[in-house]
Amino acid sequence: MAAGMTDLPPSDQPEIPDAVLVTPTPSVVVAVTAVPGVDPSLTLAGVARQNLAVSSVVLVTGQARRAPSDTLVTAATVEEVVASLGPETDYIWILHGDAEPRPDALAALIDEAERHEASLVGSKLLVAGTRDTLEGLGSATDVFGEPYTGLDEGEVDLEQYDVVRDVAFVSSVSMLVRRDLMRGLRALDRTLPPTAAGLDLSQRVRIAGGRVMVAPSSEVFHHRRCGKGDGGWREQAGRMRAMLKAYRPVTLVWMIPFAAIVGVLDSVGSLLLGRWRLIPRYVLAWGWNVFRLPSTITSRRGLARVRQVGDEELFRYQVRGSVRLRTVGSELADRLIGLFDEDRPMARRATEVWNSAGTWGAVGALVAVVIGVRAVFLGSLPVVGHSLPFADSATTTIGRFLGGWNSAGLGSASAIHPSAGLGAFVQAVLLDNPELARSAVTVAAFIAGVFGLGRLASRLKVGGPGAYLGGVVALFGPAAGVLATGGRWSGLIAIGVLPWALSSVVGSRPKTRRSRLGALGISFFLTGLMAALAPFLALAPLLFALAVRLVGRFPASPLRALAATGAGLITIPYLGTHPSLVVNGVPLPVDPALVALAALVVVSLAGMVAGTWRVSALAGAMAFGGLLLARLTGPEVQVAALAAASVGVGLAVAAALRRHETKSVVSWIAVVGGLSVVVLSLPGLAGGRAGLPPDAWGSNLAFVGLEPDGVQRALLVAPEPSRLPGDSRPGPGFWYRLVDVEGPTLDQAVLPTAGPGDLALRAALDRVVSGATLEPGQVLAEFGIRWVVAVDETASALRPVLDAQVDLEVLPVGETILVYANSSARPVALDDLSRSWDRHGAGYSGPVSGGRVRLAIQGNERWGPDWQSEDWWGTVSAEQGVARYEGDAGGRAVLVPVLVLMLVGAVVAVWGREPYR
Repeated sequence: MAAGMTDLPPSDQPEIPDAVLVTPTPSVVVAVTAVPGVDPSLTLAGVARQNLAVSSVVLVTGQARRAPSDTLVTAATVEEVVASLGPETDYIWILHGDAEPRPDALAALIDEAERHEASLVGSKLLVAGTRDTLEGLGSATDVFGEPYTGLDEGEVDLEQYDVVRDVAFVSSVSMLVRRDLMRGLRALDRTLPPTAAGLDLSQRVRIAGGRVMVAPSSEVFHHRRCGKGDGGWREQAGRMRAMLKAYRPVTLVWMIPFAAIVGVLDSVGSLLLGRWRLIPRYVLAWGWNVFRLPSTITSRRGLARVRQVGDEELFRYQVRGSVRLRTVGSELADRLIGLFDEDRPMARRATEVWNSAGTWGAVGALVAVVIGVRAVFLGSLPVVGHSLPFADSATTTIGRFLGGWNSAGLGSASAIHPSAGLGAFVQAVLLDNPELARSAVTVAAFIAGVFGLGRLASRLKVGGPGAYLGGVVALFGPAAGVLATGGRWSGLIAIGVLPWALSSVVGSRPKTRRSRLGALGISFFLTGLMAALAPFLALAPLLFALAVRLVGRFPASPLRALAATGAGLITIPYLGTHPSLVVNGVPLPVDPALVALAALVVVSLAGMVAGTWRVSALAGAMAFGGLLLARLTGPEVQVAALAAASVGVGLAVAAALRRHETKSVVSWIAVVGGLSVVVLSLPGLAGGRAGLPPDAWGSNLAFVGLEPDGVQRALLVAPEPSRLPGDSRPGPGFWYRLVDVEGPTLDQAVLPTAGPGDLALRAALDRVVSGATLEPGQVLAEFGIRWVVAVDETASALRPVLDAQVDLEVLPVGETILVYANSSARPVALDDLSRSWDRHGAGYSGPVSGGRVRLAIQGNERWGPDWQSEDWWGTVSAEQGVARYEGDAGGRAVLVPVLVLMLVGAVVAVWGREPYR
């Protein structure tokens, strides 16, 4: 038969509508997980009402038992359900047996999954029995797996969160998962409770390259009979197991210790709130995970085979800090506020406390401190003088502290200031948040200073409300004002620690061996802490104990103070590489009139206060001697001397304001004199910046970190050294210093002794200022200088020269500074093919090649691989793609034992604690 006789003409063939060509509706299997004690009929009825047909419904019983009806299939686990599904199934919808989905819940899940190519989609959960009370809409977590929904308890759904978005995890109450991915991930972890199971599956999906989202248009009512996942030990243990399975080893190395620290702090905070059950919860959670460790390792190995992304993909959906610590901190704050509510029982129990004059003195002093550091709460600390931000990476700073490369200026092997190392350790504990760490250290030190002065005065029998006001004088008074004006942040923090260190060597002798060890431990810890902030204060406890013994009456322990002085070894690497800071260097400006005023105040108070001449003599020696020493020595001794003088003046005020049994005319004059010193200290509170000057460089150098082309430097120029961040060097008619791409940071505050590169830079600046070249950019390019930033007042020496040049472009950055961009600048690290290398920790990394990389640093033989000196700079081999510095083992050999002993001392202090009489 001919083809023409059997085929219809083209015009007569029926057209296929476009709708028929649309992809068929996905095949979905529903797994309803039974909840003990709950009839799943409501859930099953909700599935039956869906406006989208499902392939089958399986009741997951958790154990082998008969089905409720002949038409319902059962399975023991979700994993068993997944294993039974064929390739014709596209999705599996997991529903808890205490959930009631709306008729369009499944259709909404599938629609969003298909539209956004998501692998796991969760529903909006509403509290059953209400019309619009939100339970959950996806969740974020912290790094420890603690959920953070951002919802208030009982929050009403006003569609304020109805945005389809990626989330850290979705609840297993209602989740739609692709069958193929579910099969590859081996379904839900049957050992985990509901919330932890949802977290675990969500993280494994994301690690496998899938997308985890929430669909607000899919609404499910939840009776919450399966538990809220609000912190029971099983949920806590399950969340921990989920994170142990998901994180790579490099993350687990720091996450596990921090999780333990958070657990301890959370437990302590809960004890203060009267809740003791949290400690056993943590113990059970850790114990359960130790017991399950073999299966966790097995799960990690299976997950490694499908891993497509790193931990940074998980970090994108995590909140900063610890959710647990935020919660307990908020509750403690509410409880503290409740003390002022007379209708609360706690406030009634505190009536006796508030009738104490000492309580009101402490409250008044704390109010003054809050006023004096209010800018720290509302914003951040100023960047001025040696008050500089912490570096972005705590790990890098700790490495530099333990004998690594010092990147200040053109770099050197000199040790960085120990205060930068201390700040880095705090920053590491606070999850590498530099601004939070800097603010936390400042606030804690100022509060500690008030109570420390009160404790010291009490040991010397001049305690009372005036002692706390003496703490305010110590922190904001004239001597502290000199430190603040010079931007010596570490010196101000040392004032907060010094009274505690002095009081640790004064007082009655502990009775038992255990308590004596505890007293030695706390003295060693506090002395090391104080020495890290101001190195020469390591001698303060010993000198103070000897002075107390000399004046008599008060017990002291010079031997304990002598042993604690060993903690001062933490400063040896720094002082050994910066000897000039002891006897010379750029000094802090100490007004002679200030010395005379302080001496007059202290001597007058000492002469007028009857019965306290011994304390007044100690205070006078500290105040007058400290201020005198600050006039005669280098900056490092100055900082320690001024801190001691500040505490001395505060102690004198405490003695003057003590509660006398008899009010003689001399005593009243002393009280008036003490109050006058308090009033003279109040201007230090005005700015709210802990007495520090206004910010000078925090905002003016924000553009430095925006340069995308490798690591480069900025040359900062000012008419006097006090106008520059950190240390500076004298130039031809001005002062100058270099900062790198991070801007001025605390680890770069102190410049090392001038080396060959510094001498070459000074010669280059002399050449530029003399007008010998019209291309200063070419001259400065050798040093990796991308910007020249000059304070306006420097214009007389520098601007006429720069205005005549041809290769620097003026940038409109600020009103108080002049910024010139160097178009000829080269990165600090540059290979033979003119490719820039980026900073990698304390070193640099870039493309691998057979050539060499030029490093514009004053390197030495510890740089590698294959360091070769070239003039003042040098080169390394590019064969490994990394330029690194092998740290100084000698520095580590000194610092590590001292740090370990400080930590042991703190632990022993808690173990052997005995109240002093």
